[in-house]
Amino acid sequence: MKKWYSLIDKIYRKENLKLAFKSVKKNNGAPGIDGETVTDFAERLELNIEFLHERLKTNEYAPSPVRRVEIEKPDGGIRLLVFQQ
Repeated sequence: MKKWYSLIDKIYRKENLKLAFKSVKKNNGAPGIDGETVTDFAERLELNIEFLHERLKTNEYAPSPVRRVEIEKPDGGIRLLVFQQ
């Protein structure tokens, strides 16, 4: 019988949160809905990672709702844009 594992325990690992931050930083991620930049987040990296780790681990983290907008492309395709509210 196949054993199933939860992904959340891997997501909230501090090492993985740091890797996610490095990926956002490398891609020059845009500021969040709260206006916080990658530089702002990096200035308090350990504190921010600890905060996210605890919120995810205790199931207290709730992402903001999103708004989806479909934009028609010149070639007839559709581009989906997602905005946090």
